[in-house]
Formats: sequence, C-alpha cells, structure tokens
Amino acid sequence: MLKNYKNRNVILVTHGHVIRSILMDLVEDRDVIEQTDFQNTSINIIEYRNEAWRIKVLNNIDHLK
Repeated sequence: MLKNYKNRNVILVTHGHVIRSILMDLVEDRDVIEQTDFQNTSINIIEYRNEAWRIKVLNNIDHLK
C-alpha cells in the first residue's frame, strides 16, 4: 500500500475487529490497541512518517452523537 499510494490519503471502511487487527500489525504501541474496545464506524487516523506508523486519532465516535 505504501508503494502504490505514496504521499496520498487512503480511506479504509471496515468493522471494529478488523481495525484492531490492522492496527496491531502496524503500530508499535500494541498495549493501547489491546485495551481499546473499537466501535464499528469509529474514526481512526494513522500516519506513516519517518519509517513508522503513528496513531493520530483512535476510536473516535463523535460523529455518532
């Protein structure tokens, strides 16, 4: 994905368990991921910079209020 979408934004729409699995593979701080109860339709923003993935927004459901 990094190769095909370099310097581009990508949106992925999926369920909470899939979000958890993807984030567990990408980020180094797995403790935060393990402790989070991911909600379906939650917004999660991750950024790839300096050879690493970083979480910018995690499990945000403000749009449902």
